[in-house]
Amino acid sequence: MKVNFGDVPEPGDRYQLGEVLGTGDFGKVYLATDQQANRKKVAAKIQKYEGDGKGFIGEEYVILRDLSTHLNIVDFYGVYKKRSNIWFILEPCECTAIDFVLGLLAKHRRISEDHIAYILKDVVRALIHLHENKVIHRDVKGSNILLTREGEVKLCDFGLSVNLRKQDETITAVLGSPCWMAPELVNASPDKKNACYDNRVDLWALGITAIELGDSQAPFQEMHPSRAMFQIIRNPPPMLQKISYWSENFHDFISECLTKDYEYRPYMAEIIEHPFLAQVPENNYHLSLELKTQMKDVKIDPRRRPPEVTVIDKMLKRGIKEELEPMYDEDMAALNNIMENEVVDVLEKRFELGEQYSFVGDILLSLNPNCRRTFYGEEYHHKYQAKSRSDNAPHIYAVADTAYQNAMHHNTPQLILLFGETGSGKTTNYLDLIDHLFYVGENQSVGSQRIKNAIHLVHSLIHASTPSNFYSTRAFLKTEVSYGKSGKLTGANFKIHCLEKWRISTTENVQSNFHFLYYVYDGLVSKNKTDKYKLSPNRRYRYLRTHSENTGQPRDDIESNVIKYNQLLEYLDELEFSEEQVSTIHAILAAILHLGETRFQENDDYMAILEDRDPVNKLSKILDIDECKMRWALTNYCVVRKGSVIKKRNTCDEAREARDVLANTLYARMVDYIVNTINSKLEIGKSIFGAKYFVKILDYFGFECFKNNGISQLMVNSFNELLHYHFLQRTFAWELADLKTENIEFTPIKYYNNKSTLNELLEKPEGVLSIIDDASKKGLSSTYISDNICNQEKQKVFIYDASSFTIAHYTGKVTYNCNEMASKNRDFLPPEIIETMRMSENPIISMLFTNKLDRTGNLILSFEEFRKNRYNFSSKSSSSRQYSQIKKMRTQATIFKTLCVELLKELSVGSGSGSTHFVKCIRTDLRRTPGKFRKELVRQQVRAMVITEAARIRKEGYSQRIGFQEFLRRYKFLAFDFDENVEISGDNCRLLLIRLKMEGWALGRSKVFLKYYNEEYLSRLYETQVRKIVKIQSILRGFLVKCKLAKQVKEQEHECIETIQERRRRKSSILTEDEAAGILQRAYKRRSAKHTQSTLEQLQEADRIFIRPYAAKWQKNSIFSVLMRYRAVKLQHFFNLSQQVHIYNQAVFHNMQKVQEGVDVRAIDPRATVSLWLGEVKTTVHKLHFRLDELPFYDTSFMCDSGSNLGSFAEREEPWDTPYRWRETQLQIKEVNFNENKERGMLSNTEYCRDPDEALPSLPEMEDETEGSDEVEDEKPDMEKLEKDCFNKNIRNNKPIQPKPRTKLKKQEPEFKSVNVHKSDYTPTYKAKVDRENFINNSSPANKDFEFIKATPVTVRPRYSVNPIEELRSLARRDSDAKEDDPPFNFQGMLRKTNFRRDSLKNALEGRRDSLKNALEAVRRFSLPNDADDEKGDRQKGDKGMRAKQISFEVMPGLVMEGVEVDL
Repeated sequence: MKVNFGDVPEPGDRYQLGEVLGTGDFGKVYLATDQQANRKKVAAKIQKYEGDGKGFIGEEYVILRDLSTHLNIVDFYGVYKKRSNIWFILEPCECTAIDFVLGLLAKHRRISEDHIAYILKDVVRALIHLHENKVIHRDVKGSNILLTREGEVKLCDFGLSVNLRKQDETITAVLGSPCWMAPELVNASPDKKNACYDNRVDLWALGITAIELGDSQAPFQEMHPSRAMFQIIRNPPPMLQKISYWSENFHDFISECLTKDYEYRPYMAEIIEHPFLAQVPENNYHLSLELKTQMKDVKIDPRRRPPEVTVIDKMLKRGIKEELEPMYDEDMAALNNIMENEVVDVLEKRFELGEQYSFVGDILLSLNPNCRRTFYGEEYHHKYQAKSRSDNAPHIYAVADTAYQNAMHHNTPQLILLFGETGSGKTTNYLDLIDHLFYVGENQSVGSQRIKNAIHLVHSLIHASTPSNFYSTRAFLKTEVSYGKSGKLTGANFKIHCLEKWRISTTENVQSNFHFLYYVYDGLVSKNKTDKYKLSPNRRYRYLRTHSENTGQPRDDIESNVIKYNQLLEYLDELEFSEEQVSTIHAILAAILHLGETRFQENDDYMAILEDRDPVNKLSKILDIDECKMRWALTNYCVVRKGSVIKKRNTCDEAREARDVLANTLYARMVDYIVNTINSKLEIGKSIFGAKYFVKILDYFGFECFKNNGISQLMVNSFNELLHYHFLQRTFAWELADLKTENIEFTPIKYYNNKSTLNELLEKPEGVLSIIDDASKKGLSSTYISDNICNQEKQKVFIYDASSFTIAHYTGKVTYNCNEMASKNRDFLPPEIIETMRMSENPIISMLFTNKLDRTGNLILSFEEFRKNRYNFSSKSSSSRQYSQIKKMRTQATIFKTLCVELLKELSVGSGSGSTHFVKCIRTDLRRTPGKFRKELVRQQVRAMVITEAARIRKEGYSQRIGFQEFLRRYKFLAFDFDENVEISGDNCRLLLIRLKMEGWALGRSKVFLKYYNEEYLSRLYETQVRKIVKIQSILRGFLVKCKLAKQVKEQEHECIETIQERRRRKSSILTEDEAAGILQRAYKRRSAKHTQSTLEQLQEADRIFIRPYAAKWQKNSIFSVLMRYRAVKLQHFFNLSQQVHIYNQAVFHNMQKVQEGVDVRAIDPRATVSLWLGEVKTTVHKLHFRLDELPFYDTSFMCDSGSNLGSFAEREEPWDTPYRWRETQLQIKEVNFNENKERGMLSNTEYCRDPDEALPSLPEMEDETEGSDEVEDEKPDMEKLEKDCFNKNIRNNKPIQPKPRTKLKKQEPEFKSVNVHKSDYTPTYKAKVDRENFINNSSPANKDFEFIKATPVTVRPRYSVNPIEELRSLARRDSDAKEDDPPFNFQGMLRKTNFRRDSLKNALEGRRDSLKNALEAVRRFSLPNDADDEKGDRQKGDKGMRAKQISFEVMPGLVMEGVEVDL
């Protein structure tokens, strides 16, 4: 309301201002003295009259002028204007209600319930007066309730109040103090229907004020306003913290005030009749006197009051001098309109305010600021410890603390996954996670700093500099942090996979080597130890790849490297590495440098010889191996043919490859040895304190793209593609599958599924990695790779030029050079070199090449003192997963695919929610400029990582899906009494949720579906109750200890008195009659017992020897062993039966596979004697009893493959998506194709570029949809556009364009074994025709490197599954003059594709033509769409002379087969 203050007088010198009574967001209140009224004390409220504040001041003036006559409203004396300030002269009061409560709290006292009721009843009277005069206060809180010196209650501060034009008018303006705002006030908006409120918002604020007076602070007061408002809307109403302190009437009063649906909330005139307020007598003079007395005893200090914050239309006002600041949501799932532009804008604004972390539901979003911010350290560790996610601002500590609490409360291993491209800050977040996990589980006996130093040592081994990131992780690092029963840290375990060992020997100068190599070399030079390892100090080694200019990388910073080396020595010493081990590590690194200096030249026979023997001799002496054998192994090899050994020499290329592979392998084996040794040293804490709870963190190389991308970048990006697929499965697919399975209504969320890309990368045998594998095993060139990719007509992988191919990743298109892929993937270390290394006199070097490797290519080291099996099962299962370094050598692609399967198996374990935490890291600038935010760069990553879609599904979906049994096990004590019998049922789950007044959940057939904020609310209640239980337990334990100590003290006192009395009696040597009788009785009993024992028969020595072992065995038996035997007796028959049935079924299936020929029905003899064909049936073997610990264990999981041979124990390569297939069968939601707009929005047609010198490609417009299909898969790129892009890029880079006609493969027909249909041939381009013929005709390896590896032929198959009906239709006649009665399928055309003469089938075809024609008409009737008019005629035609009926049966759950049964 606008008021003209032009005629308002100035105060002049009438009022003398004194101390400040209070400070608000719009003004200050001073204690003033009225010079013209006998120096009467008044309160002067001074506010700036400018800007948006004019309207608020006008409203307050009108209300004070018209309504201040009420007894419970502060008196208004006048208004004045001084320059731009408006002065309101008001009645002075002693203090505010909240200041009085805080003053009592400072003296360890609390306000009584009667006084709270007295204060609130007077406030209700004032609010009734306002509401009757069509005024809504909108800012009722403890600081706006005044207490006078006489104990009276006054309501003040009408700055946010509003005058209504009519009584039932509704308001949509969002105004108020965040913690006191009602849900309808928070949700109010003029753009939404029914998003308004009325005067009942004051009743909600009154309920919050009641809690504020009882608990000394309002709920959510320590939260950010946006978080507080989010909690008000989505969580149940708050309650008093200490329930037992207050009466039931008080709790009921608060519950009535805090009814979330304001339609069911009472009015102010109704609440005054509540029993809690009705108990206050009308004559309440004694209560005012009590308040008056208490105020005199309490020191009032307004500074104890927390600073005020006001929300004005989604803006924040934090003080008088502060301008209105926008209030940005910390949770992207809380945005009203979740669009990509909105998300990016909010991230940018928050980043400018210094907030790098944001939430997307329960997913953390981290923007890399390229500098270290100040909100880390012990202060923030304490702030986030044992807190809910929303209690504080988004932070990496919140994720770590949530994982720790879930592990403790639910006893479930937790997993934290970091996502992001290179340079996005994953490693920094990893270290912050480790810091907080160690802080919350601090254990002085273990020493967290020792484990942190081990992490720094591991990072130096796997970090290297790339053009995009100077501290890039070049491996997959899995860290497992363990805690004991008490929640204290007990140890950690590290595992490194997929180390980029090619980096050791690469020739690319832009890619530096591992940091560890530079640290050690520069450290040895600084300590003058280069002579010991025969090194020169000039830094001119080929593998160091140094240059003159200083780029800031570790390879150029010698001084820093020396410091790091000294730290590494301290870490090794702290981890108890011996001098021999440290010396061996130095020797290995020196040997690697000497290997890089080894050169080869051709002799007269064009074979390799050493150019200089000196480097080989040096490394041989360092590694304690024979020099002659090493020189021979580098240039020679042996082949066994027909029982004889043939010696051959390497070519120069083969010798160089063997040298580089040896250098790469040496470093990889050294890393495995160091990491395994570290793990063994850290196991001692687990052995002492145990390991019950676990939190795992996964850190790895980020998605990357350089000017020249090879096999290393292919595997790095494929790994990121795989983890992105896992994120999509957990976030979207699994949730949608659960919703459908549990019959929950939902709106599908459209998202891009990258499974088709992974199929073309990892699938066997058509996948890119399989093609590279075959090229490596057959010794073929890069042309073979490009031709196979071209001929298979892949949709996500396509040819760029003769030696490159492009992959459409989820982040964009990346081009890879395949020239060296086959040779690098081979990674073959000749057996001659391995045997030479095994003969080293250094036991560590020998062990590195003697021990076996696991499935993921890591060296297996045994530390028996720390790794003892609980049961003595056979080691056959473990040995079957171990590989010799000579006999079972595998390529890097095979190891990588195995790692992918093993990782997905581990990640897919457990429910679809609750145990996995995602951290999405985003890169903000390509040049690593601190504080810079490149909007287009961030937008591309937001789209690639489906942040917008994730926010939508977190807002609309149910991220937490918990089974009934687990849900009640966790939370039943929150709503049920301990003596209640709670059955596992959905009704009890519903009752629990209703009792807790939760909203937004859903109940399925077997699971409870919760929003992410529902689970957070339950966790907060759980933590609160657990704290109470722990406190009660500690009190009871203390009481019991006191009782026990008191009892011990009394016993000691009694014994002391008896001892003193005994001594006195002995001194007097006079016994009473009772004492003498007792002595005689004890002597007699001893005599009698001795006589009785002597009459027993004594055992002979032989009997004692015979009985002794049985007695010892009986003593060692425990109840556990007895229970195990009892369990074994119960389960033995079932165990034997299951194992026998499994093996029998496999054998039967294997034997049936041998029968591949069709058998004519007429050739079957139903009267045949079974025994003549099957032989004599063996009698049943009766099984003996067994014990579990005596039963050998065999891993038969490999036998589950339907096509595997029981007699072969060869490795079976599993499909990459094996862990997810069982879930995919549950998701039967209909897929729809991309529409045009959605296809434009994806990144697969956009080039992925991270060169800071080039402009970022512009992104296509994204169509943000909230409704539609659930999954978008198999996006088809525009091939013409892609080829045009490749052509333009070749022109820009001045590359020669080689003509490459795209030859299309003929469609492969299904193989009917009874007809023996052959696969169709194709005509490859380039040299692929010759390679293909050699590949098919000769299955033996092309070179000696793979004598032990069997090549797998690549079969070119159609990309999509074959529909037999559609395929038969495609072979139909094409002649326009064909007759209508002809069959719809061209059988003559089909027969042309066989190697049988058609004449041999002519008679049979003619003899069965009529029956075939009728059968095909029946098939046509059920497969082809018929018009309504022809339906009857077709039925009559099909029924003529034959029978046909439609049948369907369920093959397996979820898979129904439909077809036609026809009599021929």
